Amino acid sequence: MQIPFIGKQSEPMLGIDSGSSSLKIVELAKSGSEIKVQSAGGFPLPPNTVVEGRVDNVDALTQTLMRALQRLRTKAKHAAVAVPGSRDHAPLT
Repeated sequence: MQIPFIGKQSEPMLGIDSGSSSLKIVELAKSGSEIKVQSAGGFPLPPNTVVEGRVDNVDALTQTLMRALQRLRTKAKHAAVAVPGSRDHAPLT
C-alpha cells in the first residue's frame, strides 16, 4: 500500500485526530519499504473542548496537543491533521 504523503524520506510523520473526548496521535516512519508505527497515544480532552463536532475551546485543545507531543517525545516535523467540524470534503481523483 502506498501512502502518497510519506515519500522516500525516512523522516517521521504524525497523524493527529481530535474527537469530542480525546486527541489521538500516531507517529509513522518509513524503514526500507515498510511504514512502521513509532509511537501512538490517546489523550483526554477537557469537557466542552469539542462540542457537536466544533472546537469550542482552542486553548484547551492546544494545551492538550502540546502536552501530548512532549509525552510522545516525537521528532516529527510534519503532520496530517483531522479537524473537527470538517464535514465538507473534496472528492479524490
